[in-house]
Amino acid sequence: MYKGNIVFIVLLGHLLLRGRPEDISSSTPADVSNILLDAHNLPSSLLNKIVVVDILKPYLTPLAWKNLKVSIKKRNKMSLWACPVCSTNTVSSRSIECESCLEWFHFQCVRLSAIPKKTWFCDKCCNV
Repeated sequence: MYKGNIVFIVLLGHLLLRGRPEDISSSTPADVSNILLDAHNLPSSLLNKIVVVDILKPYLTPLAWKNLKVSIKKRNKMSLWACPVCSTNTVSSRSIECESCLEWFHFQCVRLSAIPKKTWFCDKCCNV
């Protein structure tokens, strides 16, 4: 498993359909049956320009990597930033970005009424 970056663990965790990121390595990569490839359901963090998706490549089979890149291109064309809690677009209401996984959440979905004064992390990243 890639040990240098929490973003890698979170990204891989969002993509895995079953299993744990800790179980994936370059010698035991995830294949197409193990990862989320539906463009509509890909994590919004994959669209963030600061996320280097290429760190996942050694941990996916060649077919899984190819299909993921195609799905990311489709997702980019959609321009949809979906809240991971309710799966609806975050553009229409107040939302906040997790400082770790870079996903956007509606305030109401994460029970916020105001912008926190400190760095904010979603529940999933708080538990990593």
